[in-house]
Amino acid sequence: MTTFKLFFNGNADIRRITLDVPDWDSFNRELVQVYPTQYHPELTVRYKDEEGDMITLTSQKEWVAMMETQGSGPIRLYIAEGKHNGQYFKDGPAPEPLGVYEKEEGGDKKPVEENEKSKGLEFTVPKCLERLLPGGKITPYNLPSWLEGCVELKRVPGADPTVDLDIDVCSLFESLHRQALALLTPEAEPQLLRRAKDFLQSMVDMIPNHPLANYNLACAHSLLGELQEGVQALKRAIEGGYSNLKHMVEDTDLNNLHSLPDFQALVDLLKGTSKEECKKEEPKTEEPKKEEPKVEEPKKEEPKVEEPKKEEPKVEEPKKEARVIASQFEEQQKALAAMGFTNRDVNEVFLCEFKGDLMKVINALLSS
Repeated sequence: MTTFKLFFNGNADIRRITLDVPDWDSFNRELVQVYPTQYHPELTVRYKDEEGDMITLTSQKEWVAMMETQGSGPIRLYIAEGKHNGQYFKDGPAPEPLGVYEKEEGGDKKPVEENEKSKGLEFTVPKCLERLLPGGKITPYNLPSWLEGCVELKRVPGADPTVDLDIDVCSLFESLHRQALALLTPEAEPQLLRRAKDFLQSMVDMIPNHPLANYNLACAHSLLGELQEGVQALKRAIEGGYSNLKHMVEDTDLNNLHSLPDFQALVDLLKGTSKEECKKEEPKTEEPKKEEPKVEEPKKEEPKVEEPKKEEPKVEEPKKEARVIASQFEEQQKALAAMGFTNRDVNEVFLCEFKGDLMKVINALLSS
């Protein structure tokens, strides 16, 4: 826990706050509570460094540098309106969605015709961000650190302060998931669990039937004691394709749901699905038994046992290809490791199978 002493507009309003998670995003969220009427996302926050200079904070990176140089006592932060010639993004019109694009091989972008995958994204994504940002407003120069790599800023020439935000929806979805998983632990404080729930709800708003997002949202609801909401999210996860019954029953995050009849109904539903899958696969399990006599054939042709040795160079070829593929999916491997999937070999199998589609890989890993 870290204590901060806040000076708003000089010495006119002095407050003392304590943060369990002292990062830039948590600090801005606390400011909304401390200054509900004066707060806006474009306030200037400064601190005095060891040389007596006033240093402005605008990002998590600068926040970390500040925390490393301050002493153990209360950290003094000075908050003011700043000098923007009266022009703030907060006072301007709401962001205007321009459409959904996809990148082509050459790096160019082309508009995507509305389909089930892209339907409404140009409106859904900004609304998701507004829910997650302190103050509920998108201001381009006050974006949190977890949006780094997801949002590209392009200032539009002209007298008015205008900026284009290019949002990579896939990267945003993955970032929301990482943030949620980092906060979603049984021992987490309720405020952090609610924060995780906000991230997961935004994922569901973007892709309503996504099984993994709905499953983790059910976990967040369960840990917060929101039992009916948890069951409904779990139901959506199963309807979206979630099928790992063993994990669902053993997951301690869902313990609060176990006594509910609706939860048991979902367990029975998955058990029924599993039985049907087993029936479909039964004929396949019998096939090797019918062909057992063929196992003896190599013994009759013992000289041919030496043939694979002559073709040893070919055995190495798949290994070379695997290494090339692994390097292509290195970013996905890092993301999977951060989510707790540390078996690189298993990850690689699914990454190759789904051609690097991270969300499909995660679903496959959870269902395996």
